[in-house]
Amino acid sequence: MTVILKLHYRISMIKRLFADKETSCISVIFLILLVLGTAILLILFQPHHRLYQLDAQTSHIDLDFSESSQNRWLISEFQLCTTNDINEIDLFSEDSVEGDSCTTSIEPTDKDRVLKIYSGTKAAIEWSDIDGLRVSLSNTKSVGEIEDLQDNKKLLGKKVLLHRKPTITPLNLTFVAAAYIGAEAKLGQNAILQKGVIKVFEKAKYVFNSRYLIGDISLSMGDVASFYKMDGASEPMSIKGFLNIPSSKLDPMGINITAYAGAEINGNVTIRRFGTQGIEFSPTLWKRIEADPTLSLLLTLFGMLLIVLELASLGFNHSAKVHDRLSHKKFKKRNYY
Repeated sequence: MTVILKLHYRISMIKRLFADKETSCISVIFLILLVLGTAILLILFQPHHRLYQLDAQTSHIDLDFSESSQNRWLISEFQLCTTNDINEIDLFSEDSVEGDSCTTSIEPTDKDRVLKIYSGTKAAIEWSDIDGLRVSLSNTKSVGEIEDLQDNKKLLGKKVLLHRKPTITPLNLTFVAAAYIGAEAKLGQNAILQKGVIKVFEKAKYVFNSRYLIGDISLSMGDVASFYKMDGASEPMSIKGFLNIPSSKLDPMGINITAYAGAEINGNVTIRRFGTQGIEFSPTLWKRIEADPTLSLLLTLFGMLLIVLELASLGFNHSAKVHDRLSHKKFKKRNYY
Protein backbone atom coordinates (compact mmCIF):
# COMPACT_ATOMS: atom_id res chain seq x y z
CA MET A 1 0.00 0.00 0.00
CA THR A 2 2.82 2.45 0.91
CA VAL A 3 4.72 1.79 -2.35
CA ILE A 4 1.58 2.39 -4.39
CA LEU A 5 0.92 5.69 -2.58
CA LYS A 6 4.48 6.93 -3.20
CA LEU A 7 4.31 5.98 -6.88
CA HIS A 8 1.01 7.78 -7.27
CA TYR A 9 2.46 10.87 -5.59
CA ARG A 10 5.47 10.96 -7.92
CA ILE A 11 3.32 10.62 -11.00
CA SER A 12 1.04 13.43 -9.85
CA MET A 13 4.06 15.70 -9.21
CA ILE A 14 5.45 15.07 -12.71
CA LYS A 15 2.06 15.83 -14.26
CA ARG A 16 1.79 19.11 -12.35
CA LEU A 17 5.37 20.03 -13.31
CA PHE A 18 4.50 20.06 -17.00
CA ALA A 19 0.79 20.80 -16.95
CA ASP A 20 0.02 23.14 -14.07
CA LYS A 21 -0.12 26.80 -14.94
CA GLU A 22 1.47 27.71 -11.62
CA THR A 23 4.48 25.52 -12.33
CA SER A 24 4.83 26.98 -15.84
CA CYS A 25 4.77 30.48 -14.36
CA ILE A 26 7.50 29.53 -11.87
CA SER A 27 9.60 28.04 -14.67
CA VAL A 28 9.31 31.24 -16.71
CA ILE A 29 10.28 33.38 -13.70
CA PHE A 30 13.23 31.13 -12.97
CA LEU A 31 14.39 31.41 -16.60
CA ILE A 32 14.12 35.21 -16.50
CA LEU A 33 16.11 35.26 -13.24
CA LEU A 34 18.80 33.16 -14.89
CA VAL A 35 19.03 35.60 -17.82
CA LEU A 36 19.08 38.63 -15.50
CA GLY A 37 21.75 37.06 -13.30
CA THR A 38 23.95 36.40 -16.32
CA ALA A 39 23.48 39.98 -17.56
CA ILE A 40 24.33 41.38 -14.09
CA LEU A 41 27.55 39.37 -13.87
CA LEU A 42 28.48 40.34 -17.44
CA ILE A 43 28.00 44.06 -16.80
CA LEU A 44 29.68 43.88 -13.39
CA PHE A 45 32.93 42.28 -14.56
CA GLN A 46 33.12 43.57 -18.13
CA PRO A 47 35.64 46.43 -18.66
CA HIS A 48 33.96 49.85 -18.69
CA HIS A 49 35.23 53.00 -20.34
CA ARG A 50 36.40 55.32 -17.58
CA LEU A 51 36.82 59.07 -17.71
CA TYR A 52 39.09 60.70 -15.15
CA GLN A 53 38.47 64.38 -14.48
CA LEU A 54 41.08 66.47 -12.68
CA ASP A 55 40.51 69.95 -11.29
CA ALA A 56 43.40 71.34 -9.31
CA GLN A 57 45.36 74.44 -8.38
CA THR A 58 49.13 74.13 -8.34
CA SER A 59 52.32 76.12 -8.67
CA HIS A 60 54.18 73.27 -10.35
CA ILE A 61 53.41 70.72 -13.04
CA ASP A 62 55.55 68.41 -15.18
CA LEU A 63 54.41 67.37 -18.66
CA ASP A 64 55.68 64.75 -21.11
CA PHE A 65 54.07 65.76 -24.42
CA SER A 66 52.43 63.36 -26.87
CA GLU A 67 51.81 63.94 -30.57
CA SER A 68 48.79 66.26 -30.79
CA SER A 69 47.61 69.44 -32.47
CA GLN A 70 46.58 70.63 -28.99
CA ASN A 71 50.23 71.16 -28.08
CA ARG A 72 50.35 74.60 -29.72
CA TRP A 73 50.82 77.61 -27.44
CA LEU A 74 50.43 81.29 -28.13
CA ILE A 75 53.68 82.71 -26.73
CA SER A 76 53.56 86.34 -27.89
CA GLU A 77 53.82 87.55 -24.27
CA PHE A 78 56.73 85.23 -23.44
CA GLN A 79 60.42 85.94 -23.48
CA LEU A 80 62.24 82.95 -24.94
CA CYS A 81 65.74 81.73 -24.24
CA THR A 82 67.19 78.74 -26.10
CA THR A 83 70.49 76.95 -25.53
CA ASN A 84 71.96 73.47 -25.69
CA ASP A 85 74.22 73.92 -22.66
CA ILE A 86 72.10 75.39 -19.87
CA ASN A 87 71.27 72.93 -17.09
CA GLU A 88 67.85 72.53 -15.56
CA ILE A 89 68.71 74.21 -12.23
CA ASP A 90 69.83 77.40 -13.99
CA LEU A 91 66.59 77.58 -15.94
CA PHE A 92 64.78 79.09 -12.97
CA SER A 93 67.45 81.57 -11.95
CA GLU A 94 67.12 85.27 -12.64
CA ASP A 95 70.17 85.30 -14.93
CA SER A 96 69.01 82.50 -17.22
CA VAL A 97 66.66 84.66 -19.30
CA GLU A 98 68.63 87.83 -19.81
CA GLY A 99 72.16 86.59 -19.17
CA ASP A 100 74.92 85.40 -21.45
CA SER A 101 73.75 81.75 -21.16
CA CYS A 102 71.17 82.28 -23.93
CA THR A 103 72.37 81.38 -27.42
CA THR A 104 69.11 82.77 -28.78
CA SER A 105 66.79 85.23 -27.03
CA ILE A 106 63.39 86.29 -28.35
CA GLU A 107 61.53 89.16 -26.71
CA PRO A 108 57.74 89.46 -26.26
CA THR A 109 55.84 90.95 -29.20
CA ASP A 110 52.40 92.27 -30.10
CA LYS A 111 52.27 89.92 -33.08
CA ASP A 112 50.89 86.41 -32.80
CA ARG A 113 53.60 83.85 -32.25
CA VAL A 114 52.76 80.14 -31.89
CA LEU A 115 54.96 77.47 -30.38
CA LYS A 116 54.39 73.96 -31.74
CA ILE A 117 55.70 71.50 -29.16
CA TYR A 118 57.09 68.23 -30.48
CA SER A 119 56.24 64.78 -29.12
CA GLY A 120 58.70 63.59 -26.47
CA THR A 121 59.35 67.10 -25.16
CA LYS A 122 59.33 67.39 -21.39
CA ALA A 123 58.17 70.52 -19.60
CA ALA A 124 58.70 71.73 -16.05
CA ILE A 125 56.24 74.54 -15.35
CA GLU A 126 56.37 76.82 -12.32
CA TRP A 127 54.37 79.87 -11.34
CA SER A 128 54.71 82.51 -8.66
CA ASP A 129 53.01 85.85 -8.09
CA ILE A 130 56.45 87.54 -8.09
CA ASP A 131 58.25 85.95 -11.06
CA GLY A 132 55.21 84.98 -13.12
CA LEU A 133 55.22 81.86 -15.29
CA ARG A 134 58.39 79.95 -16.17
CA VAL A 135 58.40 76.94 -18.50
CA SER A 136 61.45 74.75 -19.03
CA LEU A 137 61.28 72.64 -22.21
CA SER A 138 63.77 69.89 -23.04
CA ASN A 139 64.09 67.21 -25.71
CA THR A 140 66.90 64.99 -27.00
CA LYS A 141 66.50 66.56 -30.47
CA SER A 142 64.30 69.68 -30.66
CA VAL A 143 61.57 70.90 -28.34
CA GLY A 144 59.55 72.28 -31.26
CA GLU A 145 59.23 75.17 -33.64
CA ILE A 146 57.87 78.72 -33.68
CA GLU A 147 55.39 79.88 -36.31
CA ASP A 148 54.14 83.39 -37.08
CA LEU A 149 51.24 84.79 -39.15
CA GLN A 150 53.36 84.72 -42.32
CA ASP A 151 53.92 80.97 -41.78
CA ASN A 152 57.59 81.56 -41.08
CA LYS A 153 59.02 78.75 -38.96
CA LYS A 154 62.00 78.63 -36.65
CA LEU A 155 63.29 75.32 -35.32
CA LEU A 156 64.25 75.45 -31.65
CA GLY A 157 67.07 73.70 -29.84
CA LYS A 158 67.15 70.94 -27.25
CA LYS A 159 66.45 73.19 -24.25
CA VAL A 160 64.27 76.27 -24.09
CA LEU A 161 63.12 78.54 -21.28
CA LEU A 162 59.91 80.54 -21.59
CA HIS A 163 59.21 83.37 -19.18
CA ARG A 164 56.01 85.39 -18.85
CA LYS A 165 55.97 88.18 -16.29
CA PRO A 166 52.97 88.66 -13.99
CA THR A 167 50.14 90.36 -15.87
CA ILE A 168 46.46 91.10 -15.44
CA THR A 169 45.69 89.19 -18.65
CA PRO A 170 44.72 85.53 -18.10
CA LEU A 171 46.17 82.83 -20.35
CA ASN A 172 45.08 79.31 -21.37
CA LEU A 173 47.55 76.68 -22.58
CA THR A 174 46.18 73.39 -23.95
CA PHE A 175 48.10 70.12 -23.84
CA VAL A 176 48.00 66.38 -24.44
CA ALA A 177 50.67 64.77 -22.30
CA ALA A 178 51.52 62.50 -19.42
CA ALA A 179 51.25 64.77 -16.41
CA TYR A 180 52.62 64.92 -12.91
CA ILE A 181 50.61 67.53 -11.06
CA GLY A 182 52.37 69.11 -8.12
CA ALA A 183 55.83 68.68 -6.62
CA GLU A 184 57.05 66.87 -3.52
CA ALA A 185 57.21 69.05 -0.43
CA LYS A 186 60.88 69.31 0.55
CA LEU A 187 63.58 71.79 1.47
CA GLY A 188 63.70 74.62 -1.07
CA GLN A 189 60.60 73.46 -2.98
CA ASN A 190 57.99 76.19 -2.59
CA ALA A 191 56.03 75.58 -5.79
CA ILE A 192 53.64 72.80 -4.78
CA LEU A 193 50.05 71.73 -5.33
CA GLN A 194 47.56 73.70 -3.23
CA LYS A 195 44.33 71.76 -3.66
CA GLY A 196 42.38 69.64 -6.10
CA VAL A 197 39.93 66.83 -6.72
CA ILE A 198 39.90 63.84 -9.09
CA LYS A 199 36.56 62.39 -10.18
CA VAL A 200 36.09 59.10 -12.02
CA PHE A 201 33.15 58.56 -14.38
CA GLU A 202 32.11 55.35 -16.13
CA LYS A 203 29.94 54.89 -19.19
CA ALA A 204 26.79 52.84 -18.66
CA LYS A 205 26.40 49.67 -20.72
CA TYR A 206 23.61 48.72 -23.12
CA VAL A 207 20.50 50.47 -21.71
CA PHE A 208 21.64 53.95 -20.67
CA ASN A 209 24.11 55.81 -22.88
CA SER A 210 25.30 58.12 -20.15
CA ARG A 211 28.14 58.58 -17.69
CA TYR A 212 27.85 58.27 -13.93
CA LEU A 213 30.16 59.22 -11.08
CA ILE A 214 31.82 56.12 -9.66
CA GLY A 215 34.23 57.74 -7.20
CA ASP A 216 36.31 60.77 -6.29
CA ILE A 217 39.30 61.70 -4.17
CA SER A 218 40.48 65.06 -2.85
CA LEU A 219 44.07 66.21 -3.25
CA SER A 220 45.82 67.76 -0.27
CA MET A 221 48.49 70.43 -0.26
CA GLY A 222 51.84 68.97 -1.27
CA ASP A 223 50.42 65.98 -3.16
CA VAL A 224 51.74 64.82 -6.53
CA ALA A 225 49.11 63.17 -8.76
CA SER A 226 49.71 61.10 -11.89
CA PHE A 227 47.68 58.74 -14.09
CA TYR A 228 48.56 55.21 -15.20
CA LYS A 229 46.95 52.94 -17.77
CA MET A 230 46.37 49.90 -15.53
CA ASP A 231 46.41 49.05 -11.84
CA GLY A 232 50.01 48.58 -10.70
CA ALA A 233 51.42 49.45 -14.15
CA SER A 234 54.31 51.85 -14.69
CA GLU A 235 53.19 53.17 -18.09
CA PRO A 236 51.74 56.68 -17.66
CA MET A 237 48.47 57.69 -19.28
CA SER A 238 48.27 60.74 -21.52
CA ILE A 239 45.69 63.26 -20.40
CA LYS A 240 44.07 66.08 -22.33
CA GLY A 241 43.52 69.40 -20.65
CA PHE A 242 44.48 73.04 -20.30
CA LEU A 243 46.37 75.26 -17.92
CA ASN A 244 44.68 78.48 -16.88
CA ILE A 245 47.09 81.14 -15.68
CA PRO A 246 44.78 83.68 -14.08
CA SER A 247 45.30 87.38 -13.59
CA SER A 248 47.95 87.94 -10.94
CA LYS A 249 45.72 90.55 -9.31
CA LEU A 250 42.52 88.51 -9.24
CA ASP A 251 43.76 85.03 -8.28
CA PRO A 252 47.37 84.88 -7.09
CA MET A 253 47.10 81.26 -5.89
CA GLY A 254 48.61 79.37 -8.81
CA ILE A 255 47.89 77.59 -12.08
CA ASN A 256 44.39 76.22 -12.50
CA ILE A 257 44.43 72.90 -14.33
CA THR A 258 41.47 71.01 -15.77
CA ALA A 259 42.24 67.73 -17.50
CA TYR A 260 40.61 64.53 -18.66
CA ALA A 261 41.90 61.02 -19.25
CA GLY A 262 39.98 58.14 -20.80
CA ALA A 263 40.74 54.42 -20.44
CA GLU A 264 38.88 51.39 -21.83
CA ILE A 265 40.82 49.13 -19.45
CA ASN A 266 40.61 50.21 -15.85
CA GLY A 267 43.43 52.63 -15.02
CA ASN A 268 44.38 54.14 -11.73
CA VAL A 269 45.55 57.36 -10.12
CA THR A 270 48.75 57.40 -8.09
CA ILE A 271 49.12 60.08 -5.44
CA ARG A 272 52.43 60.69 -3.71
CA ARG A 273 51.59 62.22 -0.34
CA PHE A 274 54.06 63.70 2.13
CA GLY A 275 54.77 61.40 5.09
CA THR A 276 53.00 58.37 3.57
CA GLN A 277 53.77 55.54 1.17
CA GLY A 278 51.37 57.07 -1.32
CA ILE A 279 47.86 56.24 -2.48
CA GLU A 280 46.64 54.28 -5.49
CA PHE A 281 43.07 55.27 -6.24
CA SER A 282 40.85 53.06 -8.38
CA PRO A 283 37.09 52.65 -7.74
CA THR A 284 35.92 49.18 -6.66
CA LEU A 285 33.21 46.92 -8.10
CA TRP A 286 30.97 47.87 -5.19
CA LYS A 287 31.05 51.49 -6.36
CA ARG A 288 29.95 50.29 -9.79
CA ILE A 289 27.05 48.38 -8.24
CA GLU A 290 25.98 51.50 -6.36
CA ALA A 291 26.26 53.92 -9.28
CA ASP A 292 25.60 52.07 -12.57
CA PRO A 293 21.97 52.80 -13.63
CA THR A 294 21.82 49.66 -15.80
CA LEU A 295 22.96 47.47 -12.92
CA SER A 296 20.53 49.22 -10.56
CA LEU A 297 17.65 48.51 -12.95
CA LEU A 298 18.60 44.86 -13.42
CA LEU A 299 19.17 44.30 -9.70
CA THR A 300 15.78 45.87 -8.91
CA LEU A 301 14.06 43.57 -11.44
CA PHE A 302 16.02 40.60 -10.08
CA GLY A 303 14.93 41.35 -6.52
CA MET A 304 11.28 41.87 -7.51
CA LEU A 305 11.23 38.59 -9.44
CA LEU A 306 12.79 36.78 -6.48
CA ILE A 307 9.92 37.99 -4.31
CA VAL A 308 7.38 36.94 -6.95
CA LEU A 309 9.11 33.55 -7.23
CA GLU A 310 8.99 33.09 -3.47
CA LEU A 311 5.30 33.97 -3.30
CA ALA A 312 4.53 31.71 -6.27
CA SER A 313 6.48 28.87 -4.66
CA LEU A 314 4.55 29.26 -1.41
CA GLY A 315 1.28 29.21 -3.32
CA PHE A 316 2.39 26.21 -5.34
CA ASN A 317 3.45 24.28 -2.24
CA HIS A 318 0.14 25.02 -0.56
CA SER A 319 -1.81 23.88 -3.64
CA ALA A 320 0.34 20.75 -3.88
CA LYS A 321 -0.35 19.82 -0.25
CA VAL A 322 -4.10 20.32 -0.69
CA HIS A 323 -4.05 18.29 -3.91
CA ASP A 324 -2.07 15.50 -2.21
CA ARG A 325 -4.56 15.29 0.68
CA LEU A 326 -7.51 15.09 -1.70
CA SER A 327 -5.77 12.49 -3.89
CA HIS A 328 -4.85 10.44 -0.84
CA LYS A 329 -8.42 10.50 0.46
CA LYS A 330 -9.85 9.51 -2.94
CA PHE A 331 -7.34 6.67 -3.25
CA LYS A 332 -8.14 5.32 0.23
CA LYS A 333 -11.85 5.63 -0.43
CA ARG A 334 -11.60 3.62 -3.67
CA ASN A 335 -9.57 0.93 -1.95
CA TYR A 336 -12.01 0.89 0.94
CA TYR A 337 -14.93 0.06 -1.34
